[in-house]
Parts: sequence; structure tokens; C-alpha cells
Amino acid sequence: MRRSYIPERYWHANPELVKGNNKWMQQALTQPEGWAGEGYGFYLHGQFNTGKSAAACILARDFVLRAHKVLFLKVSDVPRVRFHEGEEGEALDARLRASDLLVLDDLGSERFRLDSAAGAALEEVARVMYDRQRPIIYTSNKSWDEFHHTYATVPAFVSVVQRVSLPIALIDQWPGQPSIGMK
Repeated sequence: MRRSYIPERYWHANPELVKGNNKWMQQALTQPEGWAGEGYGFYLHGQFNTGKSAAACILARDFVLRAHKVLFLKVSDVPRVRFHEGEEGEALDARLRASDLLVLDDLGSERFRLDSAAGAALEEVARVMYDRQRPIIYTSNKSWDEFHHTYATVPAFVSVVQRVSLPIALIDQWPGQPSIGMK
């Protein structure tokens, strides 16, 4: 899990706790050949605090347990990876090129201009997986309907994502504060 860069907070996430209709999750876990085997992934979208990253990590953990190579990558790290910034950037790029599954987390929170080289790097990350027919799980606060408008300046990225992503809306929010049984 550590080599996959999956955040520790999600190592023990429970698929039964995915809110709303989570039949898609159960099907994805029991029949990965039906989506991942075809090179399809998911575009998990919804408001803040709906468990998108946790759901992505549940699927990623399943891949790790099946002895596949996985990479969890924050969208803000895309330029560092593609431009080989530092030793870790270069190592992450090598991991990306060998991964069987990529989780690209927090699409829409990038702090770089999409019409810059960093925007092109975003398309390159998707293309690395697409060309090898490997799945990507995207998480985003941008709805599926907003996606193509938000990334219109990177049309090749939009094209790749739309071709191979199954959109899943997570709409039920978790409580906004911890609950430990204290009054």
C-alpha cells in the first residue's frame, strides 16, 4: 500500500460504508475484469465529503491485494511527475508507466493553468494509461456534466477521459464533524 502512495487513512476503508447506492462498488470488486480488464475506469464525482477518495482507494486496495501495481496520484502532483522534478518525481513517473491502475485524485483542484505545459502533462498521464489499456479512477468535485467545460482547453484529455470512464455520482455526504459517542 505504501509503495502505491495510497494514503494510510484509506488503508482500511470499508466498501459497505460507501454511502448511497453502492451496488456499483460491489460489482466492481467482484468483477474487475468487466471494467479494468477492458481498460475502463471510473469518474467518481460529487460534492466535498462524499467519500470519493475513499471509494477510489477501496478499489485500489483490491488491486494491490491481487498483486497488481497501483499508483495513487494527487492531480497537483502531475507536473512534478511528468517533468521529473526531483528524484521522487522521476520515481513516480516510472511507477506510473508500470502501473496496472492509476487513481488520479482531486481533479478540479489543480493549481496550475490548464492551458500551460502542466495541462498537457495532465493529458499525458491519462494517455500513458490509455495507450496500455489500463484503468484510471478519477475523483472530482466537478460533476460529469461540468467536466468537459472545465477541461475544454485540454481537448485530448477530455476525449480520453470520456472514452474510458464510467461516471459515478456520490451524493450522500458524511457528517461534517467526528462522532465518538460523546455528548
